[in-house]
Formats: sequence, C-alpha cells, structure tokens
Amino acid sequence: MSVMSSVIRPFWMPRLNEISGNPTSTLSEWITRQDYTIILPLQNKNEFILELSNPLTLISTFAFDCNRMASAAFESMYLINRNSQIPRATAWFIIQSYYAAFFAGHSILRILGVSCSQLEYQHIKKVNTIAQLYSTDNGIEISNGYYQCTYNPDSKQLICKNLKQSGGGSHESFWKIFHNEMKQLSNEILSSSQSVTQESQIVASQLDNMCTILCHENRNGGNWLSYIRNTVNYRHELGSWFPYRNRRRSFVDELYAGQSAWLAEPLDIELVRLPGTDLRLFQRTCTFIVSLCKVLIEDMAMRCPTGKSFLEDGSIRLLNTMAQGSVAS
Repeated sequence: MSVMSSVIRPFWMPRLNEISGNPTSTLSEWITRQDYTIILPLQNKNEFILELSNPLTLISTFAFDCNRMASAAFESMYLINRNSQIPRATAWFIIQSYYAAFFAGHSILRILGVSCSQLEYQHIKKVNTIAQLYSTDNGIEISNGYYQCTYNPDSKQLICKNLKQSGGGSHESFWKIFHNEMKQLSNEILSSSQSVTQESQIVASQLDNMCTILCHENRNGGNWLSYIRNTVNYRHELGSWFPYRNRRRSFVDELYAGQSAWLAEPLDIELVRLPGTDLRLFQRTCTFIVSLCKVLIEDMAMRCPTGKSFLEDGSIRLLNTMAQGSVAS
C-alpha cells in the first residue's frame, strides 16, 4: 500500500468511501434537484451556504465527479505516445501531461471534500429560488460562475464561493485552490497527529515540494503548470513545435522515459528543480499529481463497506484495462 495514501486517508471526505454502485449526477445537476435549504441570509451575490438534510445525496455527486475526473486523468496520461517519425516533438506530450494533472487535481480535491465547478444560470436559478422560498435572499440574486464548493461534515453544509473575484480564468482559479488545499493538507498532516511519524513528515515534505513548484517563477497563485501549458499551446515556445529549436534528442528521451512514473509510488518521483530543466520539472510534477490521484483512488476502492465501490466500474476498471493491455468496451 502506498505510503502517501495511508497518510492522507484520514483526510478523506467523510463517508465518500461508503458510496457504492454507479452514481450518475454531477454537483451542478444535484443543485438543480434542490435537495437543500438556505437558512443563512445571503450577504452578497458571490457566496451562499446550502444546508443538507441528507448529505449522502451530495456525497454521491462528489463520488461521481471524483471518478470521472480520475478516469480522464488516467486516459490522458496513458494515451501519450511518441511518434517515431518526429521523435523530438513534445508539444502534445506537454499538453496531454498538463490535462492529465488538471483532471487528477480535480479528483484529488473531491476526495478531500472540495469541488471546483462551473455553475451556470440554470443551476444558480434553482439556488435563488430556494433562497426566495425561505426568505433569506435579502433581495440578492446569486451570480453564476466558477465556484469552490466545500463540504463541512460537522455542520452538514456546502459552502460555495464564486472564484471570479480572485481574477484569472477557470484554470488559474483551480490551481490556486489546489495549491492552497494541498498546502493546508500538508500542515494538517503534521499538526493533527499526536506524534508526528517519519512517514507523515516525508509525505508532508513531498506535498510542500509540489506546492513550491506550482509557484515556480513567481507564480504565487500556484498556476505554473498552466503557464507552461499556455506557453506551449498558445505561444508555441519552449522548442516544443517544429523545428524544435535547441531541443536535444537526449532531453526528449528523458521526458518520455519519465512519463510512466505515474504508475508507481508518488514518493519515488523526485520534485527537485535543476538548472535549465523547467520542462523536466513540469513533466515530473504532472506525473506526480496523476500518481497521487491513482494511489488515492486505489486505496479508496478497497475500503467500501457497503458493497462494490463507486470506483470499480469507472477509474479502477480503466486502470485494470490498461494493465491488461486490452480495449475497454
């Protein structure tokens, strides 16, 4: 069993591992079902708190989103292939690695009880209706947008904040939340244990290393991976597109050689910056995030007390298919 998954296990979203079968609803779809009340009066158009009478219906949506995001991450990483006719090409390698990490990050946050979700007008309209029904709207209409939705198991609340106030697009907003949550997780690992173990110190240190890299080159919002993706995808820089200026074949060999590390223990991935190797650092960090998602998913899938885990017919099935080298139907 992975050391990282063992140390992080106590911080799972409570009861997420109890979800069995095949959940089918996203968080935004759950919101339209209005399975909640709004007791606290609205203070502004970018924040609201949903009171839950049956938290398991919400947790089931976190399970569905966690599973689909993990599957997207694993598929994206698995389908990275090198073309023998243009062996120095790395643009799509970088872009696919980025999206694999982006999806994996979403899945990891769901495991911790945090969802970054786009809530459109039709979703927010339902929230506004409930606020008006309970006379807690204060004449305020909530805005649609990209929201951070955090589950509080103690109060049985879903706390939702519109991220557009922080500036940037959805990717920049996501990485800021991911960075902050991972930093908080690292701190909680060290502060919540009655006696800090060597394993917890190692895991916290690895998470800190990742957070440092996410802020590389003064990207204090934690969006360095998104910056590199944009540099390659939109500005066609870093020698990743033909004619691959200043791109040695040996360097590309090294990039592709490290891609399969997502299948191994995330602690074995070295997150250390070396001079002149930003793309290598980018690749390692993306691989680490996908690897972390993988071990958390595998751990949770084995700990469903109520039947077959919600992960079995999704991301776990995909991992098994990849391991067997067959094509899933």
